[in-house]
Amino acid sequence: MSRRRYQREEVCGGCKHFRLHYIKSSDCYFPTHLGHCVHPMVKDRRADERCPRWAPPDRA
Repeated sequence: MSRRRYQREEVCGGCKHFRLHYIKSSDCYFPTHLGHCVHPMVKDRRADERCPRWAPPDRA
């Protein structure tokens, strides 16, 4: 699972405020389906949830 999967949908996984959580197994990190939102305060979220504060990711 990657952030790219959610970038075209207006769900938390594609939001600039969403931080994806990872688990470590051996020497590798694997993304989970869970994370948290940092706007305006920290809240637990799933990558496929919808939120009224959704914002597109910043482009570099």
